[in-house]
Amino acid sequence: PAETQVLSLETLPVCFGLMSFGYAGHAVFPSIYTSMKDREKKYGRMLDLSYLFVMLAYLAMSVLGYLMYGADTEQQITL
Repeated sequence: PAETQVLSLETLPVCFGLMSFGYAGHAVFPSIYTSMKDREKKYGRMLDLSYLFVMLAYLAMSVLGYLMYGADTEQQITL
């Protein structure tokens, strides 16, 4: 693993903007809701599981990427 830093207050606000981008699917939620059968029972669970999956995928990628590249990682590696 590369050299890492536990917490950097300078770059901490940037992570919130990058992480919230993945949760910006709210524009398609009405379409998904109307196309579901038994939506009253399953819609809430579908949302919970979807957000949980995205969170776990982000967490895995961020930890593995940080361990691999360390403190030399730029703020926005997606650009």
